[in-house]
Amino acid sequence: MSSDITTRIQAICAKGYQDYTQRHYDAALRLFYQAWLQLPKPQADQSLAATVLSAIGDTYYRLGKYDLAIEALRSALACQETPERSLILLRLGQSLLNSGHDLQAKTYLYRAYRMRGNDAFEGEHDRYKEAIADLMI
Repeated sequence: MSSDITTRIQAICAKGYQDYTQRHYDAALRLFYQAWLQLPKPQADQSLAATVLSAIGDTYYRLGKYDLAIEALRSALACQETPERSLILLRLGQSLLNSGHDLQAKTYLYRAYRMRGNDAFEGEHDRYKEAIADLMI
């Protein structure tokens, strides 16, 4: 992928993150999808694919669209390079729990916990950490 395309995608994502932090989730989602469309095909093989997909999944999570979040986050985990893996695991576990897939949710929440410990749940609702309380040592 050329540095021109990389710079363009990073700029689009930066705008998306600004909207995200201001809780303008629909606007952020549009920008993250715009970034996704800039990735050369096959997108999943590109170095920024997991970053863009995790941003999409995280935004869907914030919008309460858990099935869409699950799809994007699973895709992010399948990418070649996956930075911020613990956040992806956490959001995937949260989305699964909120969708009623408790057993699958526990798997991903526990994996996030194993990577970052209690820090993985900092600022999150207690119910997510409580979902794996029986697995924590």
